[in-house]
Amino acid sequence: MGDKLYNKESIIGSLTNFKLNDTISEAYETLLNSINKTEAKGQTALGPALITALEIAAKGSPGSSVILCTDGLANVGVGLLEPYD
Repeated sequence: MGDKLYNKESIIGSLTNFKLNDTISEAYETLLNSINKTEAKGQTALGPALITALEIAAKGSPGSSVILCTDGLANVGVGLLEPYD
């Protein structure tokens, strides 16, 4: 994504063809396996991730929610907090 991480409209535009096919309960095992394989490394694009999650939730079922979990400071993309004193 590179420079797109710094542009909200580009992030939203990249989701044009994105479609969720399963409910959380249908995708539970796959989601759990993906989360368990996740390793902390590199930068944290927290702002772009949150924009993406909110866009997906807004287009989903009524009552959709976003849960934000992070291992670090937002240090790349929209909303970056570095340098942080």
